[in-house]
Amino acid sequence: MTPNITDDPLLEPLRRLPRAKPAAQPTSRIRARSHAILVRRQQHQRASKRDFTSKVIDGGFVFISVAYLTGVVTQALRLIGELR
Repeated sequence: MTPNITDDPLLEPLRRLPRAKPAAQPTSRIRARSHAILVRRQQHQRASKRDFTSKVIDGGFVFISVAYLTGVVTQALRLIGELR
């Protein structure tokens, strides 16, 4: 790399180009599309929160079921041990 990249003759024509400014009509169209995307994301996040809640409830149900079945198996093994 050269330290004086500003002296590059290839960059000089690029400096003379006018600055790009967005037109009003495409800007409003982009703004409307962006707003629609944001609304969809918010709706998806709300749905995800509901999904998270249902996953937590399902996880709790599975945990309680496993704990209960562990207790049942433990008691059954104790009874089998006492019968021998």
